[in-house]
Amino acid sequence: MSHALLEARNLYVYRGDRLVLSQVSFEFSGGEQVALIGQNGSGKTTLLMALAGITKYEGEMFYQNKPCHHGEHRQQIGYVPQRSQVRWDLPLQVLDVVKSGTAGNPHLKGWVHKREREERAYQALRQVSALPLAKRRINSLSGGQAQRVLIARSLVSSPDILLLDEPFAGLDAQALDRIVDVLHEKSQEGTLVVAAMHELDIVQSSFQRAILIESQSRLIDGPPNEILDSHSRRVRVATP
Repeated sequence: MSHALLEARNLYVYRGDRLVLSQVSFEFSGGEQVALIGQNGSGKTTLLMALAGITKYEGEMFYQNKPCHHGEHRQQIGYVPQRSQVRWDLPLQVLDVVKSGTAGNPHLKGWVHKREREERAYQALRQVSALPLAKRRINSLSGGQAQRVLIARSLVSSPDILLLDEPFAGLDAQALDRIVDVLHEKSQEGTLVVAAMHELDIVQSSFQRAILIESQSRLIDGPPNEILDSHSRRVRVATP
């Protein structure tokens, strides 16, 4: 029996009606930091969405060796979409957005857990050095501040799995270093971290494993240095 936390077998992944990835298989263990790399449009975002159970896929997916279907494991996942996929014009405070990350956790629902949800939200903001933003309106945030809020939202329920789509986009050097440290701390606690990445220097220095999406049906998987050295001519990732 596999000891993988999350496993996919012969996965076909769709974006709408378009087939993006075909018959791919992989497994991830708790505590791993895995970078998804490849050309723009290669399927990194769509694969993360499939793992999160929010886009169509066919094939088998297993969470802790148990079959899961289209999001049944979602309460164990913290998902960070690309910032452009989120509406920032709503009249919401940062604290409310971060608290919304507890919505899928049945142990944090209801009035009785209101204070715990708020305390967790403050703690998540503190983790990403964004506590002073708690009472700000989200439409007043800079790009880097908004990015840290999305990451805080993903942390608030202490998930087993973190899925992050371009988590370092828009961050200044200080904030970037803090988020790198946070992801490392979470992996040390046993959390699986899977991130779609453009920053290949960070992949090399801070991630244990890289998966290059080379084509619709070909994933190249291994230590970052080997993947980037052996296939450097094929990795053409544009700076966002």
